[in-house]
Amino acid sequence: MSTPKLAHTYISAVLKWGSYLSLVMLLCGLISLGFLRPELSPLSNIKTLSFGQLISRLSRFDIPALINLGLLVLMFTPILRVIVAVFSFIIEKDLKYALVASGVLLVLLFSLFVIR
Repeated sequence: MSTPKLAHTYISAVLKWGSYLSLVMLLCGLISLGFLRPELSPLSNIKTLSFGQLISRLSRFDIPALINLGLLVLMFTPILRVIVAVFSFIIEKDLKYALVASGVLLVLLFSLFVIR
């Protein structure tokens, strides 16, 4: 299998499986929320969690934390796709597109961590 075909395969796999994983987490969380925690069923009662709170609450099998994790996976799937693209362009020795993809990655990370 040639490198461009292999890179395309990896990039599409990241997007597909990231979306599937997120969908499963969100559906499990929403279905569980309806059956196990009906007082939280209006989703406006679910708050955003910090990373530390998320890990702590996931270890206790907290349903809103599972929904938050599903959303995080959904958010980070395109970022992981760009990371895979950068490395695939480097492997292909395509410096021009590796630099472009690196620029896109920097913009994504800047907007995620710096802009509030």
